[in-house]
Parts: sequence; structure tokens; C-alpha cells
Amino acid sequence: MLLALLLGLFTVDASAQNNNPRRQNNRGPSLSLGFQIVQPNGDFKNYYNGNPVGIGGAFLLNGGRSPFAFGIGYSWQSMGKADESIRIREGENINGDPVYGSGQMAVSSSIHSYHTMARFNPLAGKVQPYVDAIAGFKSFTTKTTITADNGGYSEVVSEDRAARDVAVSYGWAAGLKLEVVSGIMVEARVEGLIGGQTTFIDPESILIDKEGNMDFDNIESKTNSTVFQLGISFEF
Repeated sequence: MLLALLLGLFTVDASAQNNNPRRQNNRGPSLSLGFQIVQPNGDFKNYYNGNPVGIGGAFLLNGGRSPFAFGIGYSWQSMGKADESIRIREGENINGDPVYGSGQMAVSSSIHSYHTMARFNPLAGKVQPYVDAIAGFKSFTTKTTITADNGGYSEVVSEDRAARDVAVSYGWAAGLKLEVVSGIMVEARVEGLIGGQTTFIDPESILIDKEGNMDFDNIESKTNSTVFQLGISFEF
């Protein structure tokens, strides 16, 4: 609720600035949100068969008339998920024999990216092309979740991180914003990222047995990629 109120206030403020001829060339903060699809490149493409999809966002600050802005970006993409019905030990009966219930084990792999950005945005009107310099890191994470079936409803009984590794990430981006209403723009961007060497679980190799034991293969690879994003940008 508070975030919605703040966005509303910033949008009204942006509208007032756009109606003021003396401030039309000014630039201010922007918040971008969008859907992403990743195209692995090089070794990453050879070892990982798929196109991770997810969401991304960035917040940049720019005061005054300078064409330069600086900020931070975050994105999450899913690399795949495996799940299997398992039996969960619930205890023992009066004879000391184990008692089992039914459940589900899910294994999900994802990429979390954290970047700083420096942007050159030469135009401040209804059409805004830009280019970014990007630097940061990516985290490749695999998480396991065990859910028990309890008489018509499910309960998460265990969550664990099976693997995590990080890689340096840097590169460039180019984008275009088109104003749809005052303070809100449609945005399309493409990123070319150089990713360092890292180790991650091959989602296609994950095997889960009925006892909830997991087997998998590790991949060691560079993580170069191209990221395509389509979304909206709030101009404050």
C-alpha cells in the first residue's frame, strides 16, 4: 500500500514537471520492471540446454539536466525445476516400526543477478534511447523443498539450499523507452553480459528417489549470456 502511494505521488509529480516547459529537459529517478528471457552464449550454451526466464528491475538516479544516470539492478531467472512424490517418515508405531506419509520434493535452480549501472541517456522526451555499462555478479542457486500431505492440505516441512556459487558479471545494455502516459514508459532493452567461471547443478541431471534422496551432476562453465527484457519504466 505504501509503495503504491509513493508511486502515485511520484507519477503526479512527473506529470507536473512534464507540463512545465522550463523543466521538460530535466531528468529524474526512474524505476524499471520487466519480463526477461536469457540466451546462454559460448560454454554456457554448450553445457546448459534451455533459456532461463524471469523478471528484472533497476532503479537509477539522475538530478538536473545531465545525460548520465547511476543506479542498481536486480534480476531473477528460473533455470528449471524437478519434483517427485516421496514418502516421509512420520515416526514409529507401537511396535517400533517406522510410519510413513506421502509428500512432494521439489528442486528448483535459479540465477540471481546484482549489478551496478552507469547510463548515458541523451534525450529526455517521449522517446528515450540509452546505453548502460554494467558490472556486478550472478548467484547460481539450487534449493530443495519438501512438502508433506496432511489430510487435504500441504505443509512445507523442509527447505534447504543444495548448492550455491557466484560469478563475476559485466557488460553493456542498450534500451529504448516510449512514453505511453505522463510518467510511465514502455521499455525494451537487451544486455550483453560476460560471466565468469562458476559451478552449478545441471537441472536435467537431477534424480530424486522415493526416499527423498537426490543425485545430480555439476557443471563448471563460464556464464556469458544475452538478456532480453520487455516491461515498463516509471519516471519520477
